[in-house]
Amino acid sequence: MKFNTAFVSTVFLACAGLAVGVDVGPFTPWRSVSNSNLCVVPSSTANGASLVVKACDGSLLQLWSWLKDGTNIYRLQNGGTPNACAWINDGGPFNGQHVIIGECTLSDGSGNTVSNAQWDSGTGLPNVVQLKSHIHFSTTSSCIDIVNSNVVMEGCNSASLTQKWIVGE
Repeated sequence: MKFNTAFVSTVFLACAGLAVGVDVGPFTPWRSVSNSNLCVVPSSTANGASLVVKACDGSLLQLWSWLKDGTNIYRLQNGGTPNACAWINDGGPFNGQHVIIGECTLSDGSGNTVSNAQWDSGTGLPNVVQLKSHIHFSTTSSCIDIVNSNVVMEGCNSASLTQKWIVGE
């Protein structure tokens, strides 16, 4: 199942009590190029839960909205966990670091973006892309990768299919 209208995204965010911004996109699966039947999903809905890949089933936890923060810079908001985005902890990125669920905006109520939740797609979406960390508002040379079903950071390798993602379709 694929939700591909901005209306569905807006209704979901409104029901979840989240602010609805102009750049909120549709909720779609975030799939691996190495196996398009694998979707990214949080291992639980708890803050800090690791992201993993599992067989795509169309559940809300496997749907993501791509919130545009700048040219090719996005936050990846989960459809089943309000105000939760793909995130890395400070001190990273480093090889093997788990990508987790964290806040999309600062918890101080300002609504300001958390750079730990920003990713550089290198091109506009929808597309097949590598996703580089944009932590501290600076693009790094570390990309989201799959290692043993875990979604982790690794040094970018343009030839690696496990670092390529089908996003925003």
